[in-house]
Amino acid sequence: MSGPKGISYRIAAEQRAAEAAQARRVALEGRARAFTARCVAAGHPELGVSLGPARAGSAETNAACDELERRLLAAEAALTERSAADRNRELFAGMQSALDKLAQREQAEAAARTERVADPPPAPARHDHADEVQRVLATLAERSTELEAAGHALLFAAPERARLLLRDLSARVTEANRRTEGVRQLQSEIAALHGRAQLLDDPGPVLELLARAESTIGDPAHAESLLDAARELHDRRRDHETPERDRRFVAAAVTASLQELGYIVADVELETSESLVLLPPGNATHAVRAVVADGEIDLRTVRLVAGTDRAEDRGAEQALCADLPAFTSGLQARGVAATVTRQVPAGVVSPRLLTRKVAGETRSHRRRTTRERSAD
Repeated sequence: MSGPKGISYRIAAEQRAAEAAQARRVALEGRARAFTARCVAAGHPELGVSLGPARAGSAETNAACDELERRLLAAEAALTERSAADRNRELFAGMQSALDKLAQREQAEAAARTERVADPPPAPARHDHADEVQRVLATLAERSTELEAAGHALLFAAPERARLLLRDLSARVTEANRRTEGVRQLQSEIAALHGRAQLLDDPGPVLELLARAESTIGDPAHAESLLDAARELHDRRRDHETPERDRRFVAAAVTASLQELGYIVADVELETSESLVLLPPGNATHAVRAVVADGEIDLRTVRLVAGTDRAEDRGAEQALCADLPAFTSGLQARGVAATVTRQVPAGVVSPRLLTRKVAGETRSHRRRTTRERSAD
Protein backbone atom coordinates (compact mmCIF):
# COMPACT_ATOMS: atom_id res chain seq x y z
CA MET A 1 0.00 0.00 0.00
CA SER A 2 1.52 3.29 -1.03
CA GLY A 3 0.95 6.88 -2.01
CA PRO A 4 2.63 8.78 -4.86
CA LYS A 5 5.03 6.75 -6.97
CA GLY A 6 7.95 7.60 -9.20
CA ILE A 7 8.55 5.24 -12.12
CA SER A 8 11.67 5.75 -14.19
CA TYR A 9 11.33 4.80 -17.82
CA ARG A 10 13.36 4.30 -20.94
CA ILE A 11 12.36 3.36 -24.45
CA ALA A 12 12.89 -0.38 -24.80
CA ALA A 13 15.44 -1.73 -27.26
CA GLU A 14 12.64 -3.40 -29.22
CA GLN A 15 10.93 -0.05 -29.71
CA ARG A 16 14.18 1.61 -30.81
CA ALA A 17 14.65 -1.22 -33.30
CA ALA A 18 11.11 -0.64 -34.58
CA GLU A 19 11.84 3.08 -34.99
CA ALA A 20 15.06 2.34 -36.89
CA ALA A 21 13.20 -0.10 -39.13
CA GLN A 22 10.53 2.52 -39.81
CA ALA A 23 13.19 5.09 -40.73
CA ARG A 24 14.75 2.56 -43.09
CA ARG A 25 11.35 1.82 -44.60
CA VAL A 26 10.44 5.43 -45.39
CA ALA A 27 13.93 6.06 -46.84
CA LEU A 28 13.55 3.04 -49.13
CA GLU A 29 10.08 4.17 -50.12
CA GLY A 30 11.63 7.47 -51.21
CA ARG A 31 14.28 5.67 -53.23
CA ALA A 32 11.63 3.47 -54.82
CA ARG A 33 9.56 6.52 -55.83
CA ALA A 34 12.61 8.15 -57.40
CA PHE A 35 13.43 4.97 -59.33
CA THR A 36 9.82 4.56 -60.47
CA ALA A 37 9.90 8.14 -61.81
CA ARG A 38 13.01 7.16 -63.81
CA CYS A 39 11.16 4.16 -65.22
CA VAL A 40 8.24 6.33 -66.30
CA ALA A 41 10.57 8.87 -67.92
CA ALA A 42 12.36 6.06 -69.78
CA GLY A 43 9.08 4.64 -71.08
CA HIS A 44 9.12 1.54 -68.89
CA PRO A 45 6.68 2.23 -66.02
CA GLU A 46 6.13 -1.51 -65.57
CA LEU A 47 9.58 -1.77 -63.95
CA GLY A 48 8.62 0.56 -61.07
CA VAL A 49 8.67 -0.90 -57.55
CA SER A 50 6.96 -0.16 -54.24
CA LEU A 51 7.29 -1.48 -50.70
CA GLY A 52 3.69 -2.46 -50.12
CA PRO A 53 1.74 -2.21 -46.84
CA ALA A 54 3.54 -1.54 -43.57
CA ARG A 55 4.53 -4.57 -41.50
CA ALA A 56 4.24 -4.99 -37.74
CA GLY A 57 7.51 -5.40 -35.87
CA SER A 58 11.08 -4.49 -36.70
CA ALA A 59 12.00 -7.98 -37.96
CA GLU A 60 9.10 -8.06 -40.43
CA THR A 61 9.77 -4.48 -41.56
CA ASN A 62 13.48 -5.15 -42.08
CA ALA A 63 12.67 -8.34 -44.01
CA ALA A 64 10.35 -6.34 -46.28
CA CYS A 65 13.09 -3.72 -46.73
CA ASP A 66 15.63 -6.42 -47.63
CA GLU A 67 13.23 -7.77 -50.23
CA LEU A 68 12.62 -4.30 -51.69
CA GLU A 69 16.36 -3.68 -51.97
CA ARG A 70 16.72 -6.94 -53.93
CA ARG A 71 13.83 -5.96 -56.18
CA LEU A 72 15.32 -2.50 -56.71
CA LEU A 73 18.66 -3.99 -57.78
CA ALA A 74 16.93 -6.37 -60.19
CA ALA A 75 14.69 -3.61 -61.57
CA GLU A 76 17.64 -1.25 -62.04
CA ALA A 77 19.48 -3.93 -64.00
CA ALA A 78 16.37 -4.54 -66.13
CA LEU A 79 15.94 -0.81 -66.77
CA THR A 80 19.60 -0.49 -67.79
CA GLU A 81 19.20 -3.40 -70.22
CA ARG A 82 15.98 -2.13 -71.76
CA SER A 83 17.23 1.44 -72.00
CA ALA A 84 20.38 0.22 -73.75
CA ALA A 85 18.25 -1.73 -76.24
CA ASP A 86 16.11 1.37 -76.84
CA ARG A 87 19.20 3.52 -77.41
CA ASN A 88 20.71 0.96 -79.78
CA ARG A 89 17.59 1.01 -81.94
CA GLU A 90 17.57 4.81 -81.96
CA LEU A 91 21.32 4.97 -82.62
CA PHE A 92 21.06 2.49 -85.48
CA ALA A 93 18.38 4.60 -87.16
CA GLY A 94 20.41 7.77 -86.62
CA MET A 95 23.64 6.18 -87.83
CA GLN A 96 21.92 4.78 -90.91
CA SER A 97 20.65 8.25 -91.78
CA ALA A 98 24.15 9.71 -91.32
CA LEU A 99 25.70 6.92 -93.42
CA ASP A 100 23.16 7.55 -96.18
CA LYS A 101 24.11 11.21 -96.21
CA LEU A 102 27.80 10.27 -96.27
CA ALA A 103 27.25 7.94 -99.23
CA GLN A 104 25.35 10.64 -101.10
CA ARG A 105 28.16 13.12 -100.49
CA GLU A 106 30.83 10.66 -101.66
CA GLN A 107 28.84 9.88 -104.80
CA ALA A 108 28.51 13.59 -105.51
CA GLU A 109 32.25 14.10 -105.01
CA ALA A 110 33.08 11.17 -107.32
CA ALA A 111 30.77 12.52 -110.03
CA ALA A 112 32.39 15.94 -109.77
CA ARG A 113 35.85 14.43 -110.21
CA THR A 114 34.68 12.44 -113.22
CA GLU A 115 33.38 15.60 -114.89
CA ARG A 116 36.67 17.45 -114.32
CA VAL A 117 39.14 14.71 -115.34
CA ALA A 118 38.79 12.11 -118.08
CA ASP A 119 40.57 9.48 -115.98
CA PRO A 120 40.06 10.65 -112.35
CA PRO A 121 42.24 9.26 -109.58
CA PRO A 122 40.53 6.98 -107.09
CA ALA A 123 38.86 8.64 -104.09
CA PRO A 124 41.05 8.72 -100.98
CA ALA A 125 40.57 5.71 -98.73
CA ARG A 126 38.21 6.47 -95.87
CA HIS A 127 38.17 4.28 -92.77
CA ASP A 128 34.63 3.32 -91.77
CA HIS A 129 34.24 4.40 -88.14
CA ALA A 130 30.49 3.78 -88.03
CA ASP A 131 30.68 0.60 -85.89
CA GLU A 132 33.11 2.20 -83.45
CA VAL A 133 30.98 5.33 -83.14
CA GLN A 134 27.84 3.29 -82.50
CA ARG A 135 29.66 1.13 -79.95
CA VAL A 136 30.85 4.22 -78.04
CA LEU A 137 27.46 5.94 -78.15
CA ALA A 138 25.71 2.74 -77.03
CA THR A 139 27.50 2.99 -73.68
CA LEU A 140 25.72 6.28 -72.87
CA ALA A 141 23.72 5.96 -69.63
CA GLU A 142 21.26 8.52 -71.02
CA ARG A 143 20.62 9.79 -74.53
CA SER A 144 22.57 12.91 -75.52
CA THR A 145 21.63 14.62 -78.75
CA GLU A 146 24.85 16.64 -78.49
CA LEU A 147 27.11 13.56 -78.33
CA GLU A 148 25.10 11.72 -80.98
CA ALA A 149 25.49 14.69 -83.30
CA ALA A 150 29.24 14.68 -82.59
CA GLY A 151 29.38 10.99 -83.47
CA HIS A 152 27.53 11.53 -86.74
CA ALA A 153 29.80 14.45 -87.66
CA LEU A 154 32.82 12.23 -87.03
CA LEU A 155 31.79 10.04 -89.97
CA PHE A 156 32.38 12.94 -92.36
CA ALA A 157 35.85 13.80 -91.03
CA ALA A 158 39.13 12.97 -92.72
CA PRO A 159 40.71 9.71 -91.44
CA GLU A 160 43.35 11.29 -89.20
CA ARG A 161 40.91 13.77 -87.73
CA ALA A 162 38.26 11.05 -87.32
CA ARG A 163 40.60 9.03 -85.09
CA LEU A 164 41.19 12.04 -82.87
CA LEU A 165 37.49 12.82 -82.73
CA LEU A 166 36.70 9.21 -81.81
CA ARG A 167 39.03 9.36 -78.80
CA ASP A 168 37.48 12.67 -77.81
CA LEU A 169 33.98 11.22 -78.19
CA SER A 170 34.86 8.25 -75.99
CA ALA A 171 36.18 10.57 -73.26
CA ARG A 172 33.09 12.77 -73.45
CA VAL A 173 30.79 9.75 -73.15
CA THR A 174 32.71 8.54 -70.10
CA GLU A 175 32.36 11.96 -68.46
CA ALA A 176 28.66 12.15 -69.36
CA ASN A 177 28.07 8.74 -67.76
CA ARG A 178 29.93 9.78 -64.62
CA ARG A 179 27.77 12.88 -64.39
CA THR A 180 24.57 10.94 -65.02
CA GLU A 181 25.42 8.40 -62.33
CA GLY A 182 26.20 11.22 -59.89
CA VAL A 183 22.88 12.94 -60.61
CA ARG A 184 20.97 9.69 -60.17
CA GLN A 185 22.71 9.03 -56.86
CA LEU A 186 21.87 12.54 -55.70
CA GLN A 187 18.22 12.10 -56.71
CA SER A 188 18.05 8.80 -54.83
CA GLU A 189 19.58 10.31 -51.68
CA ILE A 190 17.29 13.34 -51.87
CA ALA A 191 14.28 11.04 -52.15
CA ALA A 192 15.47 8.88 -49.23
CA LEU A 193 15.99 11.90 -46.95
CA HIS A 194 12.61 13.26 -48.07
CA GLY A 195 11.05 10.07 -46.72
CA ARG A 196 12.94 10.22 -43.40
CA ALA A 197 12.05 13.90 -42.97
CA GLN A 198 8.35 12.97 -42.89
CA LEU A 199 8.98 11.37 -39.48
CA LEU A 200 9.92 14.77 -38.00
CA ASP A 201 7.34 16.81 -36.11
CA ASP A 202 8.26 19.80 -38.29
CA PRO A 203 9.77 18.58 -41.59
CA GLY A 204 9.16 21.87 -43.44
CA PRO A 205 12.66 23.42 -43.30
CA VAL A 206 14.31 20.14 -44.33
CA LEU A 207 11.85 19.64 -47.19
CA GLU A 208 12.52 23.19 -48.38
CA LEU A 209 16.26 22.49 -48.62
CA LEU A 210 15.57 19.23 -50.45
CA ALA A 211 13.29 21.01 -52.93
CA ARG A 212 16.08 23.50 -53.63
CA ALA A 213 18.58 20.65 -54.07
CA GLU A 214 16.23 18.94 -56.53
CA SER A 215 15.72 22.15 -58.49
CA THR A 216 19.49 22.64 -58.89
CA ILE A 217 20.27 19.04 -59.80
CA GLY A 218 21.80 20.29 -63.05
CA ASP A 219 24.58 21.75 -60.93
CA PRO A 220 25.57 18.64 -58.94
CA ALA A 221 28.08 20.41 -56.68
CA HIS A 222 25.49 22.97 -55.59
CA ALA A 223 22.79 20.32 -55.20
CA GLU A 224 25.10 18.17 -53.07
CA SER A 225 25.92 21.09 -50.79
CA LEU A 226 22.19 21.68 -50.27
CA LEU A 227 21.68 17.98 -49.61
CA ASP A 228 24.46 18.03 -47.01
CA ALA A 229 22.81 21.01 -45.33
CA ALA A 230 19.47 19.18 -45.35
CA ARG A 231 21.07 16.09 -43.75
CA GLU A 232 22.66 18.18 -41.01
CA LEU A 233 19.40 20.03 -40.31
CA HIS A 234 17.44 16.77 -40.29
CA ASP A 235 19.80 15.19 -37.75
CA ARG A 236 19.70 18.26 -35.50
CA ARG A 237 15.92 18.41 -35.56
CA ARG A 238 15.60 14.68 -35.00
CA ASP A 239 17.88 14.84 -31.96
CA HIS A 240 16.05 17.90 -30.65
CA GLU A 241 12.61 16.35 -31.10
CA THR A 242 13.44 12.87 -29.79
CA PRO A 243 12.95 13.61 -26.04
CA GLU A 244 9.51 15.14 -26.60
CA ARG A 245 8.56 12.40 -29.04
CA ASP A 246 9.66 9.82 -26.47
CA ARG A 247 7.60 11.59 -23.80
CA ARG A 248 4.50 11.49 -26.02
CA PHE A 249 5.15 7.83 -26.76
CA VAL A 250 5.40 7.02 -23.04
CA ALA A 251 2.29 9.09 -22.26
CA ALA A 252 0.35 7.12 -24.86
CA ALA A 253 1.66 3.87 -23.37
CA VAL A 254 0.63 5.02 -19.87
CA THR A 255 -2.88 5.83 -21.06
CA ALA A 256 -3.25 2.55 -22.99
CA SER A 257 -1.88 0.46 -20.11
CA LEU A 258 -4.30 2.01 -17.62
CA GLN A 259 -7.20 1.73 -20.04
CA GLU A 260 -6.36 -1.95 -20.42
CA LEU A 261 -6.98 -2.25 -16.66
CA GLY A 262 -10.39 -0.59 -16.99
CA TYR A 263 -9.43 3.04 -16.35
CA ILE A 264 -11.19 5.77 -18.33
CA VAL A 265 -9.68 9.08 -19.42
CA ALA A 266 -11.18 11.76 -17.17
CA ASP A 267 -12.79 14.92 -18.51
CA VAL A 268 -10.54 17.37 -16.69
CA GLU A 269 -8.27 20.16 -17.83
CA LEU A 270 -4.77 20.54 -16.41
CA GLU A 271 -2.09 23.16 -16.76
CA THR A 272 0.54 21.07 -18.52
CA SER A 273 0.46 18.65 -21.42
CA GLU A 274 2.59 16.25 -19.35
CA SER A 275 -0.37 15.45 -17.07
CA LEU A 276 -2.88 12.67 -17.61
CA VAL A 277 -5.92 11.90 -15.44
CA LEU A 278 -7.80 8.61 -15.60
CA LEU A 279 -10.77 7.28 -13.62
CA PRO A 280 -10.33 3.85 -11.99
CA PRO A 281 -13.11 1.30 -12.49
CA GLY A 282 -15.90 1.52 -9.94
CA ASN A 283 -14.67 4.72 -8.29
CA ALA A 284 -16.44 8.03 -8.84
CA THR A 285 -14.63 9.98 -6.12
CA HIS A 286 -10.97 9.44 -7.03
CA ALA A 287 -8.78 9.38 -10.09
CA VAL A 288 -5.17 8.63 -10.99
CA ARG A 289 -2.95 11.44 -12.22
CA ALA A 290 0.18 10.59 -14.21
CA VAL A 291 2.79 13.20 -15.09
CA VAL A 292 5.31 12.09 -17.72
CA ALA A 293 8.39 14.30 -17.67
CA ASP A 294 12.18 14.16 -17.33
CA GLY A 295 12.43 10.39 -17.67
CA GLU A 296 9.93 9.68 -14.90
CA ILE A 297 6.25 8.85 -14.56
CA ASP A 298 4.84 10.47 -11.44
CA LEU A 299 1.76 8.40 -10.55
CA ARG A 300 -0.57 9.38 -7.73
CA THR A 301 -4.14 9.28 -6.53
CA VAL A 302 -6.18 12.51 -6.69
CA ARG A 303 -9.64 13.48 -5.45
CA LEU A 304 -12.48 14.41 -7.76
CA VAL A 305 -14.82 15.51 -4.94
CA ALA A 306 -14.09 17.45 -1.80
CA GLY A 307 -15.95 15.28 0.68
CA THR A 308 -13.83 12.12 0.77
CA ASP A 309 -12.44 10.83 4.06
CA ARG A 310 -9.08 9.27 4.83
CA ALA A 311 -10.45 5.73 4.51
CA GLU A 312 -11.71 6.42 0.99
CA ASP A 313 -8.40 8.02 0.08
CA ARG A 314 -6.53 5.01 1.43
CA GLY A 315 -8.79 2.60 -0.46
CA ALA A 316 -8.14 4.43 -3.73
CA GLU A 317 -4.38 4.30 -3.10
CA GLN A 318 -4.57 0.57 -2.30
CA ALA A 319 -6.39 -0.06 -5.60
CA LEU A 320 -3.69 1.82 -7.54
CA CYS A 321 -0.96 -0.10 -5.71
CA ALA A 322 -2.64 -3.41 -6.60
CA ASP A 323 -2.72 -2.41 -10.28
CA LEU A 324 0.92 -1.36 -10.36
CA PRO A 325 2.49 -4.71 -11.48
CA ALA A 326 0.00 -5.09 -14.32
CA PHE A 327 0.50 -1.44 -15.25
CA THR A 328 4.29 -1.74 -15.55
CA SER A 329 3.87 -4.99 -17.50
CA GLY A 330 1.56 -3.13 -19.88
CA LEU A 331 4.20 -0.45 -20.36
CA GLN A 332 6.82 -3.10 -21.17
CA ALA A 333 4.50 -4.70 -23.72
CA ARG A 334 4.17 -1.30 -25.39
CA GLY A 335 7.90 -0.66 -25.67
CA VAL A 336 8.56 1.16 -22.39
CA ALA A 337 10.90 -0.36 -19.81
CA ALA A 338 9.69 0.87 -16.39
CA THR A 339 11.13 0.58 -12.89
CA VAL A 340 9.49 1.83 -9.70
CA THR A 341 12.13 4.01 -8.04
CA ARG A 342 10.08 6.00 -5.55
CA GLN A 343 7.07 5.20 -3.33
CA VAL A 344 5.64 7.38 -0.60
CA PRO A 345 3.76 5.52 2.15
CA ALA A 346 -0.01 5.87 2.04
CA GLY A 347 -1.33 8.73 4.13
CA VAL A 348 1.85 10.78 4.09
CA VAL A 349 0.59 12.91 1.18
CA SER A 350 -3.09 13.76 1.07
CA PRO A 351 -4.59 13.43 -2.42
CA ARG A 352 -5.12 16.79 -4.08
CA LEU A 353 -8.48 17.89 -5.42
CA LEU A 354 -9.07 18.17 -9.17
CA THR A 355 -12.20 19.49 -10.84
CA ARG A 356 -14.05 18.08 -13.82
CA LYS A 357 -15.05 20.26 -16.74
CA VAL A 358 -18.54 21.72 -16.32
CA ALA A 359 -20.73 22.60 -19.29
CA GLY A 360 -20.65 26.35 -19.92
CA GLU A 361 -17.62 26.92 -17.68
CA THR A 362 -15.06 29.24 -19.22
CA ARG A 363 -11.60 27.99 -20.12
CA SER A 364 -9.93 30.66 -18.00
CA HIS A 365 -12.01 29.69 -14.96
CA ARG A 366 -11.23 26.00 -15.45
CA ARG A 367 -7.53 26.78 -15.80
CA ARG A 368 -7.54 28.93 -12.66
CA THR A 369 -9.47 26.37 -10.63
CA THR A 370 -7.23 23.54 -11.74
CA ARG A 371 -4.09 25.54 -10.98
CA GLU A 372 -5.30 26.41 -7.51
CA ARG A 373 -6.43 22.93 -6.57
CA SER A 374 -3.88 20.72 -8.28
CA ALA A 375 -0.69 22.55 -7.29
CA ASP A 376 1.68 20.30 -5.40
